[in-house]
Amino acid sequence: MEIFTKMYKLDVHKDKYMSCDALYKGKDNELYFIEFKNVVPSKIKMSEIRGKVSASLLIAMELDILKDLKDAQKRASFILVRKLEYKANLQGYLLNRAKRRTYLASVQWAFKKVISYSPDEFERNFLIKFTKED
Repeated sequence: MEIFTKMYKLDVHKDKYMSCDALYKGKDNELYFIEFKNVVPSKIKMSEIRGKVSASLLIAMELDILKDLKDAQKRASFILVRKLEYKANLQGYLLNRAKRRTYLASVQWAFKKVISYSPDEFERNFLIKFTKED
């Protein structure tokens, strides 16, 4: 598939940095930092997400993919792919939604757009869309 020719694997420096799992360069130089978490939002550590975002931005600047933070705020998005929430327990579901909004807001400063997807939503709204563009 063509999509992988534009994908950067950022976590190759795991011994030095905790970075996002991937960086995709889309049409018109739009960038998508992607982090996969196999847990529900209540189990995601906000400090870990912030650290990965910071390291990923630095790596992208070091690789000349981004010029600076303003460049990231202008053309980069952050996508968090997290485990699907089950709505059986309403209280737990509402807490997970609140937690998701909190950690997404904690990285909003660095990006044009911040998105949270379940694996199915990611496939529908990102993978299929971008493989059709190529």
